[in-house]
Amino acid sequence: MLALEGTARAAGTRSSAGAIEVAPAEQHRAAIVVALERIARGDVYQVNLARCFRAPFSGDPLALWLALRAASPVPLGGYLAHGERVIAARTMERFLLWDRASGELSTRPIKGTLRRSGDGDARESAVLRADPKERAEHAMIVDLMRNDLGRVAQVGSVNVAEVMAVEPFAGLHHLVSTVSCRTRPDVRLRDVLAATFPPGSVTGAPKIAAVELIEALEPEPRDAYTGALGFVDRSGGLSLAVAIRCAQLEGGEARYFSGGGIVEASDLTRELAETELKAEVFRMALSSLARAQGFEPR
Repeated sequence: MLALEGTARAAGTRSSAGAIEVAPAEQHRAAIVVALERIARGDVYQVNLARCFRAPFSGDPLALWLALRAASPVPLGGYLAHGERVIAARTMERFLLWDRASGELSTRPIKGTLRRSGDGDARESAVLRADPKERAEHAMIVDLMRNDLGRVAQVGSVNVAEVMAVEPFAGLHHLVSTVSCRTRPDVRLRDVLAATFPPGSVTGAPKIAAVELIEALEPEPRDAYTGALGFVDRSGGLSLAVAIRCAQLEGGEARYFSGGGIVEASDLTRELAETELKAEVFRMALSSLARAQGFEPR
């Protein structure tokens, strides 16, 4: 548990965040052990398992979204409010980009993570790119996304580019590849979504078996986390991001999930540490609210 008590002002409303609570590490370790057993049996090759970090929150949720934005300056995100329910996401992962007119469809799955120190990008990029566990994890998802796009693609048009490129962000390096195709003339929006949703990078492979295992092992529903957010344009094209680095606010509480891909080579301690590493953005955002003491984020 991380004790945080503080307030901030956004849009004229004082916002207050309480202490972060997370399920015991032993619970997540036990889920990983079961996942590794299922992988050894051949039921799945990879499954993405997540933990939920939660904290009391009151006031204007926009203050938290702004704090998340400051802690994690990434190219994608969204703020969605419906009554008292709010989804505040800052995500770096492109799920789908579809130009309906040309048929160009692409996805940029992220799989593979390393802490970024800020003064050794070239060295850290080489370490991440050479890591056999991270490479295996990434390769499985790229193959999965190739198959997903192949369901709506013109024959021979599926292509993989920028294979295992390392992209640096505020506190992390990620491995990213670009998978693209040209869709068939008869393909509609519903066909694209049916072929690709939910995102393979946050489920696993094979996808259906991985989702079933996630439902069996994770103690609570993910809700919007690892879904998708974005828009449909006027021509019927699509722009979606994966809903990771996502705070969900409702009923006086903020929930934030953090997870990672489990493969045969996964180490229990390392996988647990990855969930903590990815949750640092949430901790930083709440800490900044605590420090603000009436400061209005801009």
